[in-house]
Amino acid sequence: MEAMRELQEHLRQRPTELQRLRSQGVKLVGYMPGGYMPEELVYAAGAVPVGLISGGSPEPVAESGSYLPRFLDTFCRSQIGYHMLEEEPLYGMIDLLVVPVTDNNMRAAADAWDFYTDVDVFRFGVPHDKEEEACQYYLDGLHLLGEKLEQVTGNRVDDGRLREAISLSNSMWDCLRDISLLRRSPRPPISGQDFVRLNHASYYADRATLVGCLQSVRDGLKDGDGDRPRARVLLTGSTLAMGDYKLLELVERFGGA
Repeated sequence: MEAMRELQEHLRQRPTELQRLRSQGVKLVGYMPGGYMPEELVYAAGAVPVGLISGGSPEPVAESGSYLPRFLDTFCRSQIGYHMLEEEPLYGMIDLLVVPVTDNNMRAAADAWDFYTDVDVFRFGVPHDKEEEACQYYLDGLHLLGEKLEQVTGNRVDDGRLREAISLSNSMWDCLRDISLLRRSPRPPISGQDFVRLNHASYYADRATLVGCLQSVRDGLKDGDGDRPRARVLLTGSTLAMGDYKLLELVERFGGA
């Protein structure tokens, strides 16, 4: 599909584009995944969010042994490993790291970046219940994040840019949901691996470019079917890292979806 090829080319060039933006004074805000990072706030402050989601390689995990205990989960350990190995460009160009602290693994990863790197680290707590006090605690953290972004960028969080960022992000989520629902077909028109790759692209692609590609992908899949019915395998768990596709490849190689 042409839209998928265009997106892959955009992603290939994206680190160079981000470095160019940074040289022009635009701040890059890295963050740990988990669904609690308000990327729209970053855009509203005139910065660019960059998700740190690489994984699937043993070298960063081994490297992390000098900075984190081995009983933490391998994804969180990998994040300091990638930075220290200096092989993934995105990990070396961020001006601020935002970590939504959902558990002790995330907290430890934030501590490692804070202690062993010169990157500014901001943490905000994610409560585990839905009481009114917990909601207020979470909102207070978001307000503090907004103040931090203003401090780092020198810009105010602009309401107009915030509304634009929310609208664009909603368009992205709508497209991803629509593509996901197309996979209910007995002959899914897009593989699970390709769908995961589209989600991974959302962490660092230019948002407007991504939405255009997703709309084209969605429209191109609406009237199509896959090659044959496949056995459906549910994959569940925590973060599925960019690059950690081996399990998906095995399922699909042997006829699963």
